[in-house]
Amino acid sequence: MKLSLKSTGFWMVCILLLSVWVSCRQDGKADAQTATGQGNSEQQEPVFSPEKTLKAYYEYLVQHDVYRLRSLLYDPSSEYYPPRGLVINTYQITGKKTITKEEAESIDFIPPLQANDVQLEVREIRNGTPEKVTYWFRQNEEEWYICGWSQQVNPVEEEDDF
Repeated sequence: MKLSLKSTGFWMVCILLLSVWVSCRQDGKADAQTATGQGNSEQQEPVFSPEKTLKAYYEYLVQHDVYRLRSLLYDPSSEYYPPRGLVINTYQITGKKTITKEEAESIDFIPPLQANDVQLEVREIRNGTPEKVTYWFRQNEEEWYICGWSQQVNPVEEEDDF
């Protein structure tokens, strides 16, 4: 069977039109999914947030990855060495708020907290023991970094035998 130049051109045009038609249909589906909220839910969540930074912190803590842990700190040059054997079994964020200027000034912390820092109250199970920890996060461009934390200590009184 001989194909002439005219019939070959005809089929090339048909293929081109078919590919444009398919492309338009796929774009239309994506637009319809976005409009109805059926698109990818990850696109609706912020890429960076204090909660995601905290989640990464716990993952790197389990791996004892000091380099990656430091990359989450607002001041990565600080001397931070996580203890080996520290296991966060579970954690739950129990409170979140944005710090005002007055609140930042009232919290005695080094380095000083700033207005618009975010505070997360977290309940952790560390090595099987419940703990309450407050984390503060600061945004730098789009990313959130840990700028400080404070562990609530509930000392148990013991009698001295001296």
